[in-house]
Amino acid sequence: MTITLELPPDLAVRFVAEAKATGVPVDEVVRKYLYHATPERSATQLTAEEVDRGLEEAADLIAEGIPPLSDEAMSRESIYTREDDWNREWTFSPTPISSFAGFSAPILSTARLVTR
Repeated sequence: MTITLELPPDLAVRFVAEAKATGVPVDEVVRKYLYHATPERSATQLTAEEVDRGLEEAADLIAEGIPPLSDEAMSRESIYTREDDWNREWTFSPTPISSFAGFSAPILSTARLVTR
């Protein structure tokens, strides 16, 4: 495909300067910029209407009479309680290797799991 463009003089000067600096023809410099500047539409990218239609179809799959989740059920505290409890119960504490039987290198260390 051949396209003819009228470029502003300052832009043309910059393309020519880069072509001379890199030793490639000006058309290759422009092609490189166009190739990297074009937006790509992937096969999985949906339009807003397609997303709305998909959400409506998903909502239609929910049986009638099922109550919505409460705000409390959707809160962070409700969702992450187990992980937060675990993080409060367990910590890691550095222990010198020299404290283990058979080792005599006090500079090196490892971690041991301790409970509070």
